[in-house]
Amino acid sequence: MSLKQLRCRAGLTQEALAERSGVSVRTIHGLETGTRRNPRRSSLRQLAEALALTPPERELLLEPVGPGPVAGFRPVPRQLPPAPRGFVGRDSALAELADDLLLVVGAGGIGKTALAVHWAYRQLDRFPDGQLFVDLQGFCPASSPLAPLTVVRGFLDALGADRGRARSLADHTGLYRSVVAGRRMLVVLDNAASDAQVEPLLPGSPSCTTVITSRRSLPALTTRYGAHHVPLTVLSDDDALALFVRRCGESRVAAEPASVVGELITGCGGYPLALATVAGRVHRHPGIPLAEFVTELREVGLAALDADDPSVSLPAALSWSVRALTGPQRRLFGRLGVAPDPDIGLPAAATLAGVSIPQARRMLRELAEASLVARGAGDRYSMHDLVRRYAVQTAAESA
Repeated sequence: MSLKQLRCRAGLTQEALAERSGVSVRTIHGLETGTRRNPRRSSLRQLAEALALTPPERELLLEPVGPGPVAGFRPVPRQLPPAPRGFVGRDSALAELADDLLLVVGAGGIGKTALAVHWAYRQLDRFPDGQLFVDLQGFCPASSPLAPLTVVRGFLDALGADRGRARSLADHTGLYRSVVAGRRMLVVLDNAASDAQVEPLLPGSPSCTTVITSRRSLPALTTRYGAHHVPLTVLSDDDALALFVRRCGESRVAAEPASVVGELITGCGGYPLALATVAGRVHRHPGIPLAEFVTELREVGLAALDADDPSVSLPAALSWSVRALTGPQRRLFGRLGVAPDPDIGLPAAATLAGVSIPQARRMLRELAEASLVARGAGDRYSMHDLVRRYAVQTAAESA
């Protein structure tokens, strides 16, 4: 927060602050406009006392200025990753992204990050003071979830803040919230593992907008902070086809029988990651007819959507969601996959799991919060076809 913002927050004119602090109006004016680049630290301390600043705010005001940026000035971070190419659909989800704390929840590979980044680029004019972005690696095969202290330190560095005497997570969070207070910024916390990982990274200022993506529902964010929950499901058939065409090219798709294209789209189940994986293979092998890719999907199943890079593999994405479950939850997940009906009631699920109905309800709630099952009316629970295939595989491996 700049000196001017601190002064206005205190309800003081430059003259009133000068009288209260003993610092001249000329010096205060120079600090606020940037024409005074080398103020005496004693003057800054007097201003801090007069404004009754918190310790983190005092640290910011007393940072050495030198020949570079003026006191109160901060860099404007632009950390968004490249905008996703070929983004289609999601009109209803985009319409829901209209709050200052947003939680986008869905299964791995469903397109949460693409939605958040696409929306962010459409809203750039709302965030002239910068955009912070971090992949929290909540479900990453190559590493553990990032520690909040590591993330907030990175944010402070990007904001040009001197971390000074800050040591603990609370120190850094307080400093971070002081830096962004009053600034119109976007903070994107992608791939979050838990409420505890996210909470220290929330800016305290209502001028900032925060978008969180996660495979889990993170109920504490909605309960404590009123986060707007935006569930993300698979693409419609029309949007899935549009995405596939954009990735492969209209001429490539038009040259194939419509029935073959339709079966290939159906085999991907509306998952953007699955569609992108298949479209990438089709694009790299222009001489292979789509019917061969359809056969591979039919015969190999979910393994046809695998990739050497686990970050773009749908089976890998599902596997890391399942690894986060407890043993009993994982067993129930596998048994739900081999259940004969497309959905199942609570008593039948309890029988499958060999537990009481209250225990089954808790386990199913956890599976739903992990975006592995969907709860419907009347305590009915269902799985997406691709998730069911993975559940069947899980059941076979545990057997």
